[in-house]
Amino acid sequence: MGESRSHINLVNIALEYIRTLVPQEQWTLIEVDSADSGRPTNVTGRFIPDVQFWNNDLYILGEAKTINDFEREHSRKQYEAYFYLIM
Repeated sequence: MGESRSHINLVNIALEYIRTLVPQEQWTLIEVDSADSGRPTNVTGRFIPDVQFWNNDLYILGEAKTINDFEREHSRKQYEAYFYLIM
């Protein structure tokens, strides 16, 4: 099942925001989970974040959620896995 247009738009917004936080020469280290960019190599728990950047001690994770997805069980499990990662 493909992603909704709303979800894809949110992923692109997250990507653009993360690019404001990361020096341009490191943009190639930003991974995006989308059909046209290939699968990210870093899996967090059992989940692949929509956008992530990891270099040295800086890890930025972007997870796009529509209003309908925000409180679903799958989303809650993602939040738990991502929270565990940073602890």
